[in-house]
Amino acid sequence: MVLTANEASVPPQMGRLPSITRIGLLANPAAGEGHALRIADEIANEAALNGVEVSLVTLDFQSSIESFLDDLIARIQTLVVIGGDGSFHYALQKLARTELPVYVIPAGTGNDFALTNNASGIDPVHIVHRILHEEPTRVDLGRVVVGNSELWFGQVLSTGFDSLVNRRANSMRAIKGKIKYTIATLLELPRFNPITYRIATDTEVFETRAMLVSIANGPTYGGGMKIVPDADRHDGYLDIMVLAEVSKIELLRVFPKVFSGAHKDHPAVSFYRTKTFSLQAAALAYADGEFVGDLPIHGEIHAGALLTWEER
Repeated sequence: MVLTANEASVPPQMGRLPSITRIGLLANPAAGEGHALRIADEIANEAALNGVEVSLVTLDFQSSIESFLDDLIARIQTLVVIGGDGSFHYALQKLARTELPVYVIPAGTGNDFALTNNASGIDPVHIVHRILHEEPTRVDLGRVVVGNSELWFGQVLSTGFDSLVNRRANSMRAIKGKIKYTIATLLELPRFNPITYRIATDTEVFETRAMLVSIANGPTYGGGMKIVPDADRHDGYLDIMVLAEVSKIELLRVFPKVFSGAHKDHPAVSFYRTKTFSLQAAALAYADGEFVGDLPIHGEIHAGALLTWEER
């Protein structure tokens, strides 16, 4: 764990939003093949040139990180997350339904929240300029309850075949990059059987045998896979995608279409829009690529629950 601060007294530039004088950086040293700390240093230097106080916390997921992050959030006016969806997901638990905005720099394996923001670049001048001169906007968040735990997600909650692939891939410590998800898919497929789900939405309750079920706030997961292409983080709804039971050969045909969103026209795929949901099954769930827990699970949409920067 590292807690450092860089301060400068350069006068603010003209046209800057009046409230941003203290920025926090949350960087995952393992993200981006180790480049996250370099990006953090570049952001800190650019912010200092603009008269902004900068504090850095590195995300190593040890027990002390919670108190460090709480302390950081108490002292800043904007948080910049430098990492992938896992880093963002961790910060999100602290930022949901607060007035503290977050800028997410895509520096991980999966960068779906940042890419949905259209924040594909890592240029420090551009990023700092946006934070200081552009108002953040509000996006919706999903909230789920599993047992006694409450969690927020920004993009997609998944359960079924893809969540098993996610769990398998996360266990492959020696394999880096997206290739491990391809390997995990091939390892999980022979042992996978369709799962019986009981699904409740605002308007109906039904049972179905399915290969996977996704609850989407944003359109993508897994590094750009368009699992629910029409999901909109500004409409006040969650979109449920169900891939009903198909053969394993057919699953291999359908699943790659998720990268382009072409799976949505498959006859075994159906969509539902809802503000609340519940899922019951002998299955586990992941959200934003992070383990949530075993089903049953229920959740809801919270409109405008997060402040962030989008290029729309």
